[in-house]
Amino acid sequence: MGPRAIITTDLEAAEHGEAARMPWLRIGFWSALVMAAYWSAIPPLVHEWWTNPDMAHGLFAAVVAMGAIWTKRLQLSGLRPKPSPFGLVLILWGAVQFYVGTLSASAFLPRTALLL
Repeated sequence: MGPRAIITTDLEAAEHGEAARMPWLRIGFWSALVMAAYWSAIPPLVHEWWTNPDMAHGLFAAVVAMGAIWTKRLQLSGLRPKPSPFGLVLILWGAVQFYVGTLSASAFLPRTALLL
């Protein structure tokens, strides 16, 4: 075995089906946490997508996003998280926006807070 066999990038390992595995438990945990936090906004949003023909494209947005992620999965698996204070600012902004939207009985603010 030469040096090529010893030194590989995460992307090469993912392409060969070696080491790189998606952290499904972590992804599932954070997805469940987001669903629980925004549960009061999600069912009305899905109901509007289902019943309003002008908003029916919302049903396909998640499918298209998952397809895009799936096609880039090898490149994404090689990325390593880099914490940033800007990420915390976005999370706090989304939380405040959701809270204010819920208090004001606005339909728009809590739904767009989900994007943040």
